[in-house]
Order: sequence, then structure tokens, then C-alpha cells
Amino acid sequence: MNFYILEVEKTRFIISNTPTNVNLPVYLETLYNQNTNIIVRFGEKRYDEDCIRDIDFVDLYIEDGSVPSD
Repeated sequence: MNFYILEVEKTRFIISNTPTNVNLPVYLETLYNQNTNIIVRFGEKRYDEDCIRDIDFVDLYIEDGSVPSD
């Protein structure tokens, strides 16, 4: 699993591929260690978010190969 961390001023972004229920514990460990408080999904959900605590979700679905709308 690859995680890319981008920092802009005082905001940190963690960019990764989509986790699944199988590898979700590894993702959660990284997210909690980085004090993540929101997850923005750009694709379909492939994991059960009910086991995730103290992190909010925003869905901004973008179809593969398409351009995001304004």
C-alpha cells in the first residue's frame, strides 16, 4: 500500500488507493497515527466504514476518466 503525504501550510493530505475490508486495519493505523479527521472518497466505497471511529466522510465521486464538475 502506498501513502503519499502532502502538506500545504498547516493542512496535511494523505493520498492513497482505496482500502478494502481485508487491508483496512493497516490503513486505519496510518490514518489514526496521522491524526486524520476526514476522509474524502473520490471512487466507490470498498470497505465497511462502521468500524471507523472519529473520522468523518465526504463522498465526491468522480467516474474514472471523467473531469470533476465545479
